[in-house]
Amino acid sequence: MTTTRPANAIDEQAAAWVAREDRGPLDAGEAAALDAWLQADGRHLGAYARARAVFVRLERSQALGPGFAPLRDAAAPRRSRRRLPWMASLAAGLGALVLAAVLLFEAPEHHATGLGEVLRVPLPDGSSLVLNSNSMVAIDFDGDKREVRLVRGEVLFEVASDPRRPFSVIAGETRVTAVGTAFSVQRGRSGDLEVIVREGIVDVDGGDPQPVRVTANFKASARSGLNVQIEPLQLEETGRRLAWSDGMLAFEGDTLAQAAAQFARYSHVRILIDDPEVAQKRVAGLYSATDPDGFATAVAASLGLRVERSERGIHLHKPQIPVPVTPEAGAVERH
Repeated sequence: MTTTRPANAIDEQAAAWVAREDRGPLDAGEAAALDAWLQADGRHLGAYARARAVFVRLERSQALGPGFAPLRDAAAPRRSRRRLPWMASLAAGLGALVLAAVLLFEAPEHHATGLGEVLRVPLPDGSSLVLNSNSMVAIDFDGDKREVRLVRGEVLFEVASDPRRPFSVIAGETRVTAVGTAFSVQRGRSGDLEVIVREGIVDVDGGDPQPVRVTANFKASARSGLNVQIEPLQLEETGRRLAWSDGMLAFEGDTLAQAAAQFARYSHVRILIDDPEVAQKRVAGLYSATDPDGFATAVAASLGLRVERSERGIHLHKPQIPVPVTPEAGAVERH
């Protein structure tokens, strides 16, 4: 039997994570555990955002001095003084504090896309982001920082310049920081990160002694336990790799197998290729990311393939070869 975790238990877990982050940067294991917890239940990210909002409110109230009393639940029992003061208030009066914090202060917000959906989100500083299919982010802006946590998927960022507040994207144990630029960050299921810079400069901090600086038309790859690797891209290739932000997929010499894998990111309809020779055929062109059927029809016509549709998906085969007709055994050929 499946049990549902009570909302107050989720809030307590969220508060514990925020308390841990307040003590210092998370190590690799803790960052992975936090991301796994955020993705495990749709309520977790909302609880985490609320806990962050409450923490910001309590920090500000402490900065204003002892004469300023934050809201709290008068009926809640007193907590041990050994716990952090703000944590005690949070655990005691979370229900009352959440509403006040959300109303009075900008709380972190989250956005997510489903399969095949691409979403553009304007940000309060004049920046914007575009979420690729099946992606999720949590946005945390205030007067001192601009931070986005990439929970899953891929996002293109167009950052408005603000030297006082660098723009940071956090994904697992990697931080990507920019002042004013355009770049994408893709997070794989294994936690590997790929950064493509379209304009400007970003710093990728993946645990190296110094952050790695990445300029326009370069790609950076961050993998757990390895140094950040960078490689150049042609201008046209940068455009092709980011065509998804306009709802398109661009290919230039990709194999059919690679193209089929890309379409699988945007649709439940699969392009199926059983023949290894067909899978290695090369394709080029610009196609709608959510139209695998149109792609299959077009490439079949250009490559001389046969399309077959079934409940499993769209199959691409070699053309059928006619069987030659031979004279029946014992027949006499007449001249």
